[in-house]
Amino acid sequence: MPGPEEVQSKLMTQIENHISTNYGDNLMEKVIERSNLKKALERVESNKGAAGIDGMQTCELREF
Repeated sequence: MPGPEEVQSKLMTQIENHISTNYGDNLMEKVIERSNLKKALERVESNKGAAGIDGMQTCELREF
């Protein structure tokens, strides 16, 4: 039976392969596309998201 480190290593490899196969090398560019950020903000607002570690309220995010 594999140990926790081996399981974690295999899982990370699978995740990296999935990201590389499906998003190529530009995942961050896709994450920060305006349309994706807008969808994320709308989802947080609809869930009445709480302020994050920076203390910023969701109502303050729209100006960005």
